[in-house]
Amino acid sequence: PLPDGRVRIYAGVPDNGRDGDPSTGELTIAIQALTGADVRLHEPRYQWRVRLHNSIAGRFRAGRCLFAGDTAHTVMPVTAQGMNTGVQDAFNLGWKLAMVVSGRARPELLDSYEAERRPVAEALLAHTERAYWGGAGPAPDFASIYERLHHINANHTGIPLSYPDSPRVPIFTGDWTLLVPPGAQFPDAPDWVRRIANDDESGWSLVRPDGYLAARGELGEPDAVTACLGSIATGQLVR
Repeated sequence: PLPDGRVRIYAGVPDNGRDGDPSTGELTIAIQALTGADVRLHEPRYQWRVRLHNSIAGRFRAGRCLFAGDTAHTVMPVTAQGMNTGVQDAFNLGWKLAMVVSGRARPELLDSYEAERRPVAEALLAHTERAYWGGAGPAPDFASIYERLHHINANHTGIPLSYPDSPRVPIFTGDWTLLVPPGAQFPDAPDWVRRIANDDESGWSLVRPDGYLAARGELGEPDAVTACLGSIATGQLVR
C-alpha cells in the first residue's frame, strides 16, 4: 500500500521476449493469473518491465582492475542483500588496497579479496535463487514459504558471515587491533599495537581493519603476532 490509496504491485512472469513498458492490459492479465481474482487496474502512475539477472563475474581481479559491488555480482532484488554485499566488498578491499599502496603489504594481498568475497557472492546468488518464486511457476505451499522466510530473517543480520579460510570476529576498528585480557603485558610489542581490555579472552586475538579475526594465540607469545602480520603482508591467508 502507498499514500493516496495507490498500491504497488509486482508480478514475476517468465521472459516473453517483449520490450518496452508493459501495458495496463498485460499487467492485468499477469496479476489475474497470479491471484486467481478478477483484479482491475486503472490510472497507473508508473509501469516498468525489468529483466532480472543473477550472475557473477568470472573473476574479481584482472591486474590493476578490481571489481566490487554490482560489477562483481548482479543479484535479483529479492532478498535485499545486493547493496549490503557490495558495501562489504568495498570494506574488505579498501584496507587491503591501503596496505599495498602504503607499502605495508605486497600486491599479492589483493588476491585474498576474491578468495574471501567470491564465496559470499556465490552463496548470495544461490540463496536468492532458492528464495525467488515471483509467480514464474507453481506457488510453494505455505509451510515452505514460512520456513524460508524464517531462515532468510536469520541470515539478513549479516552476523553469520565469515571467511572460513581466515577466521575472524565481528567488531569494527580503524586499524589492526590486539585484544588482550586486563593486566597482560607485551613489553616488546610495536608502538602501533593498541591494547583493549577484554574479560572474555583467555589469550590474545588480532583483529583486522575490517573487523574480522585474523589470528589467536596464547599469552606470552608476542612473536606469533608479528608472524601473523608478516604472513598477511606477503599476501598469504591466515588460518
